[in-house]
Amino acid sequence: ASKLSKTSHGAYAPSVPEGWVQSFRYDGIYKVAKYGPGIGKAGFRVYRYLLLRDDKEPAPWSSEGQKKGPHLMSHAGKNMKANKAGKGEDSKENAGATANKQAAQEPPAKKAKVMTAEEKEADEQLRGRIASDRANQKIWGGILGGASKKAPVSDQREVLDTIVKEFQCVVCMDLAQEPVTTPCGHNTCRSCFRRGMKIEANCAFCRAAIPEDFAGSAPVNAPLWQVLRELFPSLTS
Repeated sequence: ASKLSKTSHGAYAPSVPEGWVQSFRYDGIYKVAKYGPGIGKAGFRVYRYLLLRDDKEPAPWSSEGQKKGPHLMSHAGKNMKANKAGKGEDSKENAGATANKQAAQEPPAKKAKVMTAEEKEADEQLRGRIASDRANQKIWGGILGGASKKAPVSDQREVLDTIVKEFQCVVCMDLAQEPVTTPCGHNTCRSCFRRGMKIEANCAFCRAAIPEDFAGSAPVNAPLWQVLRELFPSLTS
């Protein structure tokens, strides 16, 4: 790379040594002696600062500073070239050492747990009860579509988290208890549903009209309620 042209830098900008693309100069420590508002060249309000140099080292533009400048620049340039050369020689050795270190730190891979015959039977029964929840067939399809068949549904944390999210009551935002699945496909606690029906016969989520007989009976979705109690035993019956 060639030296930067003087036209693109100020009069006090440092010259660029051969092989360098860009150069910066450390001017020392300054303190703010004075500041205040003013109007800038573009007509906007700006703040102007008066900086005074407060450094024991000689200023770079002084005769003493110019004597030190080339020495410091050449020293830095030599260090950069040495580092660049060293990287090429040590790259293979460092790469091998890094790979060995990473291999030593990595824990051994865990063996996949194999379902026992009892677990497999219980999981098949659970999936059968899930399939009987016709009102939420689309939701269950999305949940089980991402579930592994190599482990019980009840042991898959991500699946359980998704179930909690999908079957939250649209009113209290808790996992629906004695869930009522509305004709429009939304789930709510039976107690929350009944309170809402006393105000107006509309779905709390999408505002769809609820048939009068459905609003009066508030039928619990038995298959869904059975599955939720099985997966989350802390739910009250």
